Amino acid sequence: MNKQKFLIIIIFFSLIYNTYGQDRNWQIGLKGDFIPAGSELNNSYSTLVGVEANYFFKNKDKLRYYGTTGFSTDVDGSGSSITLIDLGVGVYYNLFNIKDRPFYTTLNVGGLYAHEKFSTQLIEGTIQSTFNEFGYTANLGVGYYIFKNINVQLNVNQLNNLGTTLGLSIYYNF
Repeated sequence: MNKQKFLIIIIFFSLIYNTYGQDRNWQIGLKGDFIPAGSELNNSYSTLVGVEANYFFKNKDKLRYYGTTGFSTDVDGSGSSITLIDLGVGVYYNLFNIKDRPFYTTLNVGGLYAHEKFSTQLIEGTIQSTFNEFGYTANLGVGYYIFKNINVQLNVNQLNNLGTTLGLSIYYNF
């Protein structure tokens, strides 16, 4: 029983240390993307929402490298749906500080998996179709830390040959 209490205390203090005692290397966020006219995705979708997680390998320099992964889906509900999963690497650069908070830019590239489902109503009945595609994704963003642990970012995303999106993300850093 004493070993279990000791283990719980060690885990508790390591969580406190990881949260408050060192640099904040993890970032999780919510993102929303608008699909402008002219994009292939705009024929079926207008808005994507999702989540994203980033891990910064080095957290003290103006230039930092990070790994990123994300999940997005459409919210239109128009008889078709799309799910996007991405995994990549990126570069963060602190341009300057405003009120001791960084104004920064990011660039990341990586792989993309897209899964689309279509439902078509015919006289004979409904036909379901699916389409899967692997490709690339690229993201350029600018952002600002509105609080010590919370930042917002404007993004331009290229999703393989599916099209370009314009987005807004909000992140929590820990």
